[in-house]
Amino acid sequence: GMESLSSPRPREAALTDALLCIVAERGLDRVSVREVALTADVSIGTVQHYFHTKDDMLAAAFNEVVRRSRTRQTAVCLRPDPLRHTPAFRPCPPPAEGR
Repeated sequence: GMESLSSPRPREAALTDALLCIVAERGLDRVSVREVALTADVSIGTVQHYFHTKDDMLAAAFNEVVRRSRTRQTAVCLRPDPLRHTPAFRPCPPPAEGR
């Protein structure tokens, strides 16, 4: 499956994907437990189980970027679109209301 290449546990990998997607599309200041939960379609408790603080989330994201650059994977939010010749961004959910 897509959780190969020595990635972390599948659930944690999905959360890290969501985290990197938020950073790529909206910036570091938008990263929060709530935003990651919304983007990954999981509960806030699930995010907090894997990442106790925002610093934990950012460290995981950094480590994943380094791992992916070493394995020469493409950027998280960039996926080839078979209907077009240019890559298409995978949309993240719209930003949640409030903070």
